[in-house]
Amino acid sequence: MFRRFVLLSSLLGLTFVLGCGGGVPAEVVPPLEPVTGKVNMDGKPAEGVAVTFVPAANNKGNSSSGSTDATGAYKLTYRTGAAGIPAGDYVVVFSKLTQPDGSPIPPGQTAADVQAVEQIPERFRMMDNPTMTFSVPKGGKTFDFELQSK
Repeated sequence: MFRRFVLLSSLLGLTFVLGCGGGVPAEVVPPLEPVTGKVNMDGKPAEGVAVTFVPAANNKGNSSSGSTDATGAYKLTYRTGAAGIPAGDYVVVFSKLTQPDGSPIPPGQTAADVQAVEQIPERFRMMDNPTMTFSVPKGGKTFDFELQSK
């Protein structure tokens, strides 16, 4: 009798644990393609520029972004932190916020704290710019950009 009680209690406990484990399932990450490149502004490497590939109208996916280093190089990262972006069509937008004198925003301060200004011309920040629409193929690609401030 005691053995039945222990077995029944164990089964009920296991059922409770398995049934209540719930939680939110992990995000299903689509296949990601590597995308890298360089950004130049007026012929010089553009450091500290946020590069974001935003899904074009026919693309139901998510965006990926990266930031340029001192050489202007960037590498896209998906929202999960994994490198890359799903294949598809994207509009590329750029942004670089600095202090009004053009210097970087100091660590520990926000753009609002320093009344930051945008250093990238508006035409390169617009998501409806057809000249900045690119197709990421399976296997990935390198996309280099030559931006002009004027």
